[in-house]
Amino acid sequence: MTEIYVRLYRILSGILGWIFKTIALIFDKKIYNERFKIELKMNIDFWIHVASVGEFNAVKPLLKKLTETNKKVLLTTMTKTGLAEAKKSDINMYLTLFPIDTPQNMRKFFNLINPKMIIIEETEFWPNMLYEAKKRKVKTMIVNGRISDRSYSKYKITKTFWKYFDSPYFKICTQSNLDNERFLEIGFSNVKKCNNLKFCVTIDNFNKTALRDKFGFSTNDKIIVFGSSRPGEEELILKIFSKLIIGDKNLKLVIVPRHLDRLEDVKKLIPTDEFRLLSENVNDRDILVVDQMGVLIKFYAISDISIVGGSFYDFGGHNPLEPAAYSKPIIIGEYHHSCRDSVNKLIEKDGIIISNKSTLKSDLVNLLESESKRKTLGENALSVITKNSKSLDLHLKEINDFNNKEIK
Repeated sequence: MTEIYVRLYRILSGILGWIFKTIALIFDKKIYNERFKIELKMNIDFWIHVASVGEFNAVKPLLKKLTETNKKVLLTTMTKTGLAEAKKSDINMYLTLFPIDTPQNMRKFFNLINPKMIIIEETEFWPNMLYEAKKRKVKTMIVNGRISDRSYSKYKITKTFWKYFDSPYFKICTQSNLDNERFLEIGFSNVKKCNNLKFCVTIDNFNKTALRDKFGFSTNDKIIVFGSSRPGEEELILKIFSKLIIGDKNLKLVIVPRHLDRLEDVKKLIPTDEFRLLSENVNDRDILVVDQMGVLIKFYAISDISIVGGSFYDFGGHNPLEPAAYSKPIIIGEYHHSCRDSVNKLIEKDGIIISNKSTLKSDLVNLLESESKRKTLGENALSVITKNSKSLDLHLKEINDFNNKEIK
């Protein structure tokens, strides 16, 4: 039955892919050139695939180690923002957007790059990609493997389909024991816990004073950074900030929306004379709205309190480990299932505050009133990063062992 399901999927995706390719060729040459017209041709040692910016940042230390061995490394991303972020790095690798996952496209892509090994971050795997890899006996490894609560039920329903791709040439390194259990449950056999690569976050040692000055802040300012904000969260923090600032004129708020296509919606929430954009040369406002990608980590670095968004409404939460690496006091909302393992480890060491829409104001007040609380919370968060930073070594060992293993 598993093979029948896969064949049906390949037939359907082939038909839909051909239709989409024809439409793109006629009406949108840009999409056609980006996703169908594949011009890269070389033998690749490691093909690494990630979804977007966050996933690229997670595998960045791994990429650096792999490229240090003079291997040819290709990175593909699903999103243009992920590709743009990768282009900013100093890693010696080849880059392109991920081709549309159709049987024809994947066959062509494999023929052109002839990968010796494929490394996929989290669960960013695609059926036709996996099919082609299995057919050609290309070793494929999931790193930082994770199955979210939302995805788990879908994978369980379709586990007969996914079981087809289990083979001696397929291996999974997971973030946690729970992820281990979930991958085993949906039919994969070669599964091992290697912890979360995001704990191996690489940070720049910024000159905090110079960075504050660059962004229009003084050393006396108390900066609250709300990172990766999602719909509803900007309105929440703005209402709270309007009350907090009455008692502290040095208080500043930085809002970094997760998606810049929501920028106009965010701006409508704030009177024009009360905020400035990062792209503007204005420094006399208490609220800064960041209208650039890839700079959130710099704002975490200069923050006095870091709030991690996507977590006060049911979006699953975003990565709290970047502010932790800068020893910052962190607040995250109750909806953080997408980063549960990271948050749980921070909770164990009192390195994070779990808040919600009702308690966020009081949680902020408690931290703003006590520098010692902020300092302790930040130090505890950094200790979690230090304790769990061995994940990179674990992943590298598994990659090397798997890559060198003879499979009969």
